[in-house]
Amino acid sequence: EEGLLGALRKLADAELIYVHGIPPEASYTFKHALIRDAAYEALLRSRRKDLHLLVARTMDEKFPALKEMHPEVLARHWTEAGEIEPAIAEWSRAGKTAQARSAFWEAQESYEQAMTLATLLPESPERDNRELDLRQSVIGLLYITRGFAASETKDAIERAAALAEKSGNLKQVV
Repeated sequence: EEGLLGALRKLADAELIYVHGIPPEASYTFKHALIRDAAYEALLRSRRKDLHLLVARTMDEKFPALKEMHPEVLARHWTEAGEIEPAIAEWSRAGKTAQARSAFWEAQESYEQAMTLATLLPESPERDNRELDLRQSVIGLLYITRGFAASETKDAIERAAALAEKSGNLKQVV
C-alpha cells in the first residue's frame, strides 16, 4: 500500500495526475488522455487483462450503485478481461438500460457488442438462441434508428432469419 501511495504521490508531484480527496481514500485521474493511453499501452497485455478483471470484480461486488447506473463500464471491463459470459450479460443490460431512456443508438451499440461476443462462444443451440435474442433487439432498434427499408435493417432481418432457420426457431423472426 505504501508503495502504491508513494507512486501516486510522485505522479501527482510530476503533475501527471489529479488527486481528488485525501489519501488513502482519494481518487486519481490522469491530467490528459494521452498520458493515460501511454501508461495503459506500457502495460503488458496479460497485466491489462488482470487489472480489468480486478476492476470488474470490484465493481460487481463492492459498488452496486455504479454497476446499476453504468453497466456499459462494467461490460467494458469484463470484455477487456476476456470474461465473455459476464460481458455479454452486462452489454445486454447496458442495451436495455439505454433503450429504457430512449438512447437508441447507444442501446444498439451495446446489443451489438453483446452479439459480437456471443459469436465467440462455442456453437450450440443455446448460443444460437442467445444470439437470435440479441439480433431481435438490434432489429427493433434499427427500425427506430434507420427505418424499415434501410439496407442495415434488411441485412439484420436476413441474418436473424438464417439463424432462426438453423436453430429451428422460425417463430422468433420479426
